[in-house]
Amino acid sequence: MKPAKVTQKDFLFLTISFFVIVVMWIAFNIYHAAVTSTISEDLQMQLTPIAGTFDTTTLEALQSRKKVDPLFTSTIIEGPGAAEVASEEAELVPEETITPSPLPDESPTPSITITIEEETTTPTITP
Repeated sequence: MKPAKVTQKDFLFLTISFFVIVVMWIAFNIYHAAVTSTISEDLQMQLTPIAGTFDTTTLEALQSRKKVDPLFTSTIIEGPGAAEVASEEAELVPEETITPSPLPDESPTPSITITIEEETTTPTITP
């Protein structure tokens, strides 16, 4: 048996069939999108179009604002003598810098000094 040759008629039939199927598919998708809208009629009545103009005065006001560079560093000082070091560093900080204050639920960490005397074997704890 000889293999069947594809003729011009077969090619034309396949092309027309493919074209008809694609057109029907597009038409069905358009019909389906039109029929099954997710926006209710009440909401469609309340929708208003967006104005195509910009408020140039607000944009100019935003551009003329003073630029502020944020400070991303903070100094945490703990332990004995922290108040003296913090007061020395506070003198070095410019006036424009805002230092964060502790949160209300935070309590200061107490410092405990443990001294061990050579004569006794029990350590003495002094607050």
